[in-house]
Amino acid sequence: MGPKRVRFLLLVAAVAMLVRCGSGGVSPAAMDLIRRSQARWLTLDGRLDAAAGPRTLARMDKGGLDAAFFVVPHVPVGGAPASDERARTAALEAIRSIKGMAEDGRRIAGLALAPEDAYRLEKEGRHAVYIGLADGGAIGTDPSHIAEFYGEGVRYLTLCGKADNAICASAHDRTGRRDGGLSDFGRRVVAECNRIGMIIDLADCSEKSFFDVLALSRAPVIVSSAAARAFCDAPGNLSDEMIKAIAAKGGVLMVTFEPGRLVGRDRSSRATVADIVDHIDHAARIAGIDGIGIGSDFGDGGGVSGCRDAGDILNLTVELLRRGYDEHEVEAVWGGNFMRAFKRAKAAAGDR
Repeated sequence: MGPKRVRFLLLVAAVAMLVRCGSGGVSPAAMDLIRRSQARWLTLDGRLDAAAGPRTLARMDKGGLDAAFFVVPHVPVGGAPASDERARTAALEAIRSIKGMAEDGRRIAGLALAPEDAYRLEKEGRHAVYIGLADGGAIGTDPSHIAEFYGEGVRYLTLCGKADNAICASAHDRTGRRDGGLSDFGRRVVAECNRIGMIIDLADCSEKSFFDVLALSRAPVIVSSAAARAFCDAPGNLSDEMIKAIAAKGGVLMVTFEPGRLVGRDRSSRATVADIVDHIDHAARIAGIDGIGIGSDFGDGGGVSGCRDAGDILNLTVELLRRGYDEHEVEAVWGGNFMRAFKRAKAAAGDR
């Protein structure tokens, strides 16, 4: 009997134990089998708050999280060039802090710049530290700054935060305000990201901005932290049409662990891992499993009962298996889908 067949039977045995245990708990034997299965694939979280970095690195090891994007927080900017420069400088300082964290923890982590780095570091027994930029406002109105940030190690750019900027309109606070979508400058930003291989992140973008970018981008895009609007009509969550559209372009919705985006603020204190998987189930039904990933937002509002931080991520794997997802599907959600989009973004840069 081949090793793949043995691994498959081990996972089947674990799932059978889950069913026998029911919803009340998981036996130690089942957890051990699932932990061994999870150790075989790459687990990647597409959005962690950089401010919680050192603590999160330690918890990644406990939970079996192999790789993560540590995201430079939003830096408020004004309209004046001096404000733009301060935001850029602050973002560069935060990026260097993340790189310093990876260097300080080099025995357990390493800075990652390409998809292959995560797999290499996993084989070395170390965690991959990627960098994302949480708000395109940090580039001001100069698209050449995108290449500068890329050179510093940033591998995805979130076009906007919780307010409109020079690039595009935000999904937040649109009451009484026209959704202008992607600006002319924003079109230059999309083109530059495609040119150099920077992944475009549409988290928090308005609906018109979202579809404007999808129509323009030559490479797949991601939404680093969101959920299904059908279950929770929070700003930044995606409609069914949006979920289908991003998957059709080869992109990925990274499902958040932020309670207020999963179940609404009226019962956010009672959000659970099952609520996360409800959103994954919904997206998979309407757009297929290949368009789904994980963007917990741990440290910036992410975390639900049973999965408070990176040390608890095995509980999500357990719930996915309990719902009937097979090992290939769980592996795809936990990192495979994102890595495919990452590779395609790099390849698109070479297609120009």
